[in-house]
Amino acid sequence: MNNNTLLSKLARTYKRELLLALVFSSVANIMMLVPTLYMLQIYDRIMVSKSEITLIVVSVITLGLMLSMIFSEWARSKVLVAAGVNLELALSQRLFRVSFLSRLKQSQKTVLQPFSDLGQLRQTLTGQSIYALLDAPWTPFYIIVMFLLHPWLGILALVFCINLSFVAWFSAQQTKDSKDQSLEEETELNRFVHSKLRNAEVIEAHGMAKNLQFKWWQRQNEVLRIGAEAENLESKLTSATKEITVLKQSLALGVGALLVMEGELSVGAMIAANLLMTRATAPLDMMVNGWRGFKQAFQASERIELLLEEFPEIQTTGLRHKLQGNLMLNDITANIDSRKLPILNAVSMQVDAGEAIAVIGASGSGKSTLAKVILGIWPSFTGRVLFDGLGIDKLDREDFGPQVGYLAQDVELFDGTIAENIARMSEIDHEKVILAAKHVGMHETILHLPDGYDNQITGKGGTLSSGQKQRIALARAIYDTPKLLVLDEPDSSLDDAGVHALESVLKELKASGTTIVLITHRESLLNFVDRTLEMENGRIISHRSLSIK
Repeated sequence: MNNNTLLSKLARTYKRELLLALVFSSVANIMMLVPTLYMLQIYDRIMVSKSEITLIVVSVITLGLMLSMIFSEWARSKVLVAAGVNLELALSQRLFRVSFLSRLKQSQKTVLQPFSDLGQLRQTLTGQSIYALLDAPWTPFYIIVMFLLHPWLGILALVFCINLSFVAWFSAQQTKDSKDQSLEEETELNRFVHSKLRNAEVIEAHGMAKNLQFKWWQRQNEVLRIGAEAENLESKLTSATKEITVLKQSLALGVGALLVMEGELSVGAMIAANLLMTRATAPLDMMVNGWRGFKQAFQASERIELLLEEFPEIQTTGLRHKLQGNLMLNDITANIDSRKLPILNAVSMQVDAGEAIAVIGASGSGKSTLAKVILGIWPSFTGRVLFDGLGIDKLDREDFGPQVGYLAQDVELFDGTIAENIARMSEIDHEKVILAAKHVGMHETILHLPDGYDNQITGKGGTLSSGQKQRIALARAIYDTPKLLVLDEPDSSLDDAGVHALESVLKELKASGTTIVLITHRESLLNFVDRTLEMENGRIISHRSLSIK
């Protein structure tokens, strides 16, 4: 195994826990011989001598050893469960962060996939599959004991172990493609259904449900067909494994009986051999049934590793800068994989501290992309974004973020109270929250809600209207008077009263020295800006200074 793989790193990190698990597994597997030895004593000595004292002594010793086996298995489980929990705690915080970065880069089809992968790793570490892996090295030991009882029994155990290993390999080879395809198709179908549920109102309003149901049914039939083929093949191989298991026990008993009749084996050894045969092949039985779990764990670790490599952990430089509001873009070109031509093409601009500019232009001209580039949240661009002469990539995001405000074109609120949403899910300063709500004209509306500022927002905003959600998002953007405010179509869902409140707050913020970048089509919002920038096909085609009214 490559020493730099995620699994190798985890093995080194949790070396102590793995060693403890191996020690407890060794004790448990050695103690597994106790029932066999006890049976030999019962049939070959005690039944012959009919000594009750010997029976009591042997039984007490056996009970003590069995208790040690139970303790060892419990301790092994405890160690592995603790390691699994520690693993998830150690990686989950990094995955939480890189999931956001991956989403910004638009490289992750399923945002929650990394957490599912981490859960798969933890379950494998604490499930039956890892126990099979820990017990597997003891299979040769049991086979040797079988050889000691009689060579034919050892050969029989060896044959069945080889047979089960072949079945596991064959099962993995035959079902991997069909099963993986089935899971992929099912994931795509779930994504298809989820996207339609998000737009249930539009679908119902346009009478599109029947047409979409037909498309869903076609895809569902394909998923069922592929899944049925995979399940049928896996079922046949599982049945074959069960038949081999039954045959193994019967043959072991039959061969043992034959050896007893020929005087080469005692009755106790015959029964003990049957137990040993089961124990010798038990790890292989579990590995045959659990190979898919191992495979999924390896695939999950590979996906996590690729994600962590794509977004390596960057130690903060500690560069905390109090923004003045000066903004400069130098030769910015922004791209996205789905387009051949750049969305922004060699864009340069400068905004002085306290200045308000409006970015105008037709839809698709690159205005929203420009807003995201300014804030450093566009996935791929070249050029430099400077704040007060400092590159945005040099600034500490945790320090930079609270000093800026952003209202996206698509408004999203978070699960939590209205106050938490306005306060950006941080510690709530009630005076600042109320002030921001008053600025956008939402204070009275919020007070009339059942729980006021403690009213819970769930889903996409609960019972709030689109205009109310946009105002709350605007209050979040202006919370604590940011030094830079970037607004993308902030009036799209506002009524006249909302637009009037927006105009008032923008004038107040400009007067307080906030730098404002406003993307809008509304003429009335241009009354307070210093100049306008018009965009077309990803370029700034004109600058126009305005006289403030």
